[in-house]
Amino acid sequence: MNKPSTKTPKPIQRQITLLILLLFLASAGVRFAGLSAAWATAETDVEVTDTFGSDMCIPDPAFSTMMEDLTAREARLLAAEVAIEQKRVDVELSRQAILEQLAILEEAEMRLEAGLAASSTASEDDLSQLTAVYQAMKPKVAAELFEAMDPEFAAGFLVRMAPESAAAIVSGLEPATAYAVSVIVAGRNANALKE
Repeated sequence: MNKPSTKTPKPIQRQITLLILLLFLASAGVRFAGLSAAWATAETDVEVTDTFGSDMCIPDPAFSTMMEDLTAREARLLAAEVAIEQKRVDVELSRQAILEQLAILEEAEMRLEAGLAASSTASEDDLSQLTAVYQAMKPKVAAELFEAMDPEFAAGFLVRMAPESAAAIVSGLEPATAYAVSVIVAGRNANALKE
C-alpha cells in the first residue's frame, strides 16, 4: 500500500509562507516607524548656523539715502495733493459765492427793469392824459399855456395831439413861438429819417 505522504498539502504551505511574509512586513513597519520618530527628534535638535555671515543684514548706505529721498518726495507729494485739494475747495466756494451774487444781481436787474417799465408806462400814461387835457381845452386857452412853456416841451405835446387840435393851438401862438415850435417838430422828424 501506499504510504501516506509526509509532505504538507500545498494550500497550507502557501498560508504559512504568507504568514511569515506578513510578520516580516510588520517588523519592517515597526522599525521604520521607530526610525522616523528618531529622525524627527534629531531634526529638532539640529542647530542652525549662519552660512551667509552677519554682514548680510547691513543695508547699503545708498539704499538708505534713496529710501529717505523717496520718503521725503512722498511727503512733498502728499502736501501738494492737500494744497491742491484745498485750492479746489476754495475755488468751488468762490464759484458758489459768485453764483449767489449773480443770482442776486439778476433779481435786482429784473426788479429795476420792472420798475423802469412801470415808471416809463406811468410817465407815458401821464403824458397821454395831459395831452388829452390840452386837446380838450379851447384852442385860445391852450395857446396861452403853450406860450408860457419851453418850446421843446410844447413841441412834445403838439406831436402827440391830433393834427386838427395841434393846428388850432399853433394858430393861437405868437409868430416867434409858433416858428420855434415848428422848427423843433421838423427837426425831430429830420433826425428820425436819418436814424
